[in-house]
Amino acid sequence: QYPETKQLLWGGHLWSPSYYMGTLGDMSKEVVEKYIESQYTEAMRRQLKGYYGKNR
Repeated sequence: QYPETKQLLWGGHLWSPSYYMGTLGDMSKEVVEKYIESQYTEAMRRQLKGYYGKNR
């Protein structure tokens, strides 16, 4: 939509894969992991697989 901005971004994307960990209250680590895993789309999985596959 904004090609002049896209050229300035690393990899053409505003956000890069990253992580954040904060306090969880009464939730277990497993509950949080399941929630995070459920947020990934198949396209994101393919993108991450390609990203890490090239560097290993």
